[in-house]
Amino acid sequence: MIDDLEKEWGYPPSRRFDYIHQRSMSGSIGDWTAMYKQALDSLEPGGWFEVQEFEVWFYSQKPDGLPDDSPIVKWQKLIDQASISFGRRLNNVSQFEHHLKEAGFVDVQTQIIKTPIGPWPRERRLREIGAFLRAQMLDALEAVTLAYLTRALGWTQEEIQVMLADVRKEFSDKNNLLYTYCWFITARKPGGAGKSP
Repeated sequence: MIDDLEKEWGYPPSRRFDYIHQRSMSGSIGDWTAMYKQALDSLEPGGWFEVQEFEVWFYSQKPDGLPDDSPIVKWQKLIDQASISFGRRLNNVSQFEHHLKEAGFVDVQTQIIKTPIGPWPRERRLREIGAFLRAQMLDALEAVTLAYLTRALGWTQEEIQVMLADVRKEFSDKNNLLYTYCWFITARKPGGAGKSP
C-alpha cells in the first residue's frame, strides 16, 4: 500500500497495528505531531512506534573538528537552510521525541549511537559500517542536494556539481575521522499490556 502520510490515513477503524516503524523520513513531513497522531490512532492500545533516523549533520573526531571553511560544513549549512525554507527541516531528528509526546505517546525512550562515516575505526565491525555509510553518503549527495539548492536557493546545477566535488573529496578522506549520530526512538500508545517491541 502506497500513500501520502501527511493526508488522512486510509485504514478503517477496525484495522489497528501492534507496531509501526519509521526510518529515514527526515525532511519529508511538514507537521510531525499531526503525522504521529495518525500513527497513534492506527495502533492497538499498548502498540509501539519505532523511529530509526540519522542526524543529517557530520562531525570530525580530529582535535579541532571540521573547520568553518570545510566543504562538508558549508554544504550541510546550505541544505539545512534550504530545507527550513521548504518547511520540512532535514536535520530535525532531535525534535521527534517532543512530537511523539505531543501526539500522545508514552514511554518514549531515545538511544543515540555515534556512527562512523568511512572505514577509519580500528574495530572491524565499525570499519565495515563506516565503509557502507560512506558509500551511501557519496551515492546520495547529489539526490539530497539538487532540489534544495536549485529550488530554494537558486543555485545552478553546474555550481552544485563544483561544490559536491569538494564535498565528496572530504567525505572520502578517512583522515577526517567523520561520524554522525543514529537515533533510535521507541514510543507506546497508552493502554494494553505495553510489552516492549
